[in-house]
Amino acid sequence: LAGSQPTALALSPAGDTLYVALGGGNLIVPFAVASGSGGLTEGMPAVSGGGVNAIAVSPDGALLAATNSATNSVETFTLDAMTGAPTAADSQVTGNGPTGLVFSPDSAFLYVANNTSGTISQYAVSSPGVITPLAPASVSSAVQTQSLAIPDGGNFLYAANTGGSITQYQVTGGGTLAPLATPSVATVAGVWDIAVDAIGETLYATNLLEQELVSYTIPASGELLLLETVRTRSQPIALAVGPGQSAVTERATHAFVANEEDGDVSSLLVDSNS
Repeated sequence: LAGSQPTALALSPAGDTLYVALGGGNLIVPFAVASGSGGLTEGMPAVSGGGVNAIAVSPDGALLAATNSATNSVETFTLDAMTGAPTAADSQVTGNGPTGLVFSPDSAFLYVANNTSGTISQYAVSSPGVITPLAPASVSSAVQTQSLAIPDGGNFLYAANTGGSITQYQVTGGGTLAPLATPSVATVAGVWDIAVDAIGETLYATNLLEQELVSYTIPASGELLLLETVRTRSQPIALAVGPGQSAVTERATHAFVANEEDGDVSSLLVDSNS
């Protein structure tokens, strides 16, 4: 992959295929993941539209979606059930500057953050990989919308806006987004990546400028409540929340933060009593 500008990663739900987006080559390359050793075997790539910013695999493992900044579009690819190989399926226009994207937990809807437009595009997903804009095709968020997250219950969607807010929405039965009664919570400028724990009770957000990991409780109303702020290392750009070890609580036990400037990953213990 030397010289091909890897820009994003996504893992299949079964953990047996890793997908790598190559911005320089406009390709999405599947790698078979060896059980036990974790060794990677490169498969046949699929050609993307250009300028891949982010990729995501649907929870049912049937589709991969990619945002393309060069063409202001989102593409879908069907995934071979045996090999994981991607095949181009559909493409739709997004807003300007598409960045993060997320599927609904039932894989029936797809949402795209448009960084420049300050909107979120919303699509219905049907077989085989066809995406259709909902009505309306997008909803307002905030300029510099960067990343999206949906709790496992699928009732709410959250959007991190690097200008200094997290916008919050109800997901309706038809998949469209409606702002909550409190449409956003203020953050310090620099909020970048967000993730929700497996049971949908806590949202975590990295702040690239303040070097912080901030956690929020997700109550029944969906309106975020500030829980805790901890320091990270320099420029925490990406976030993953580890599953809990307790079958009773299913709470996250660790948050993993990639620190761009320091070139390392922090492992932060999550207090299960929070």
